[in-house]
Order: sequence, then C-alpha cells, then structure tokens
Amino acid sequence: MNMAGVDTLNATARGVAEERIANVEISMVLDISGSMQDGNKMAELRTAATSFVNTVLSSENEDLVSVSLVPYSQHVNAGPKIYNELNVNHRHNYSHCIEMDDSADDETELDLSVQYDQMQHFQWNYPGWNQLSDTICPRYDYERITPFSQDAKALNVQIAQMQPRAGK
Repeated sequence: MNMAGVDTLNATARGVAEERIANVEISMVLDISGSMQDGNKMAELRTAATSFVNTVLSSENEDLVSVSLVPYSQHVNAGPKIYNELNVNHRHNYSHCIEMDDSADDETELDLSVQYDQMQHFQWNYPGWNQLSDTICPRYDYERITPFSQDAKALNVQIAQMQPRAGK
C-alpha cells in the first residue's frame, strides 16, 4: 500500500468493555461449635454472614452466583438430599453425618464409588452421652448443608437460627 501512495489506512471499529461475574459458586463454612458462645462471636458471625450473602446475591448477580452454607461443629450434617446421593453404610435414622477418610480433603469432588460409614449420632465421650439432646452430629435443619442456593432470604433465615452447640 505504501508503494501506491497510501500511508495510512483507517479502520472503523466499535467496542464496549463490560465487567461481569459468571457462574460463581461460594461455600461459606460457618463455625457453630460451643466456642462460638464466647463473647459476641455468634452474633458477629451472623452479621458478617448475612452481609456477605446480601452482597454476593445482589440483583445484579442474579443467576450468576450461588452460595452453599456449611455449618460445622466437630462434624457436618450433610442433610438428607446430599446424604441420599452418597453410598452410605446406613446405621440409624437420627442424622446425616458420615465418616470420611482424611484423603478426601485432597480432592475437589466426592468419590461416589466409595462407601462411607454413617457417623454415630450420640456424643459417646461426654457426660449425658447417648441422649438425643446431646448429639455429636448437628441435628437441626438449620445445621445442615444448604447447597448451591441463590435464595438470599432463605440463607439469611438459616444464618439467623444458628446457635453455638457442643464441641469447642
């Protein structure tokens, strides 16, 4: 083009930059153990978790972000929906906690070919053991995992119900 006497060539272009979040899954692992009764720990957890949920599940992130709540106190109650998807050596109908080998922590997904043992339900090494009121597995609905939710209101209701329980 230079030999033909054309030094420059105009190219009309149009563009727009857009910042966007897409398909984000967040897991909030929340401590509901007995140590959370010290000071204002549980109140502060509820405030921070509620604020976080309201921020990430805002209207501008609709259908782009999900939040899973994972309350724990020594153990995690998978809840019936997750529990029933796993291969579990079922022993009782009181709760949905399972025993997992430490090597499971090295993986990003559950091995569905492994048979997991259902965890004992009662606190066996504590005064008052073998009582439904003193369980090692979190037993209330609000103490179960809530997976992949986009419902900020339901998550906030669950967070508001959380109480410190056994196991510091």
